[in-house]
Amino acid sequence: MALLLPVAAWAAFASINTDDGAIDPAWAGIAVFRASPDDPGVSNDRDIKQAKVTREADNSFWYFQVILYGQLPLDNLTSVEARISCNGDDDFTDSEDKIVLYYHADPPDNDNSIECAGNDYPSCSTDGETQGSDFGEEVAVGDGTYAYEWKADISDAGGIDWSTCNGQERIQFTVADETGATYDTTEIRGFDAPTAVDVQRLTARSGAPDIIAVGALALCGLLGLAATSAVLRRKRRISGR
Repeated sequence: MALLLPVAAWAAFASINTDDGAIDPAWAGIAVFRASPDDPGVSNDRDIKQAKVTREADNSFWYFQVILYGQLPLDNLTSVEARISCNGDDDFTDSEDKIVLYYHADPPDNDNSIECAGNDYPSCSTDGETQGSDFGEEVAVGDGTYAYEWKADISDAGGIDWSTCNGQERIQFTVADETGATYDTTEIRGFDAPTAVDVQRLTARSGAPDIIAVGALALCGLLGLAATSAVLRRKRRISGR
């Protein structure tokens, strides 16, 4: 019996603590979303080294991490940002788009994370949602680089509307000032979503006992149920945004 299965791409889910003064160990299991070379034209305190993104399995929170070549200025003006094109058109200024910012403040316990609709950025005056200092933090990596991890609360019914993010998200990470002007930015890429495993073909060798054929059909049925369950779970996550 030969089972030919397509390659299945699954997003890595994690729970990240963004308020414990340490780089969450769960990040080690998350693939780098974008890496960025050391740019001699950008000062290290605004120069992105790498960025990651993940989310809770139930889609209640999204988590972001940016590592800079230096330390973000303590000026209450400069931020690391995840810019999300929810309709997948690589434009971040539509009303359905989201910008999730992390400001490194002075003093640091005034740090803040803000969720903002794309058409209300950078003022975030109408639809912006201030989350507080426990939604983000700075951690020294130890080699001169600094890590910033922050989150967005997707499940907050009274907050910004995340239902417009419908599974086609494209994401870009930036370091920007209070006007929205960027110092450094990554390339845009899609945010990987889980896909169902599908059985493409099932064949039995000529002359094989009937029990093999029966077992093959049973295995096919189990895989089909698993695929259907995975699709339904994904639909529930998307509809719950």
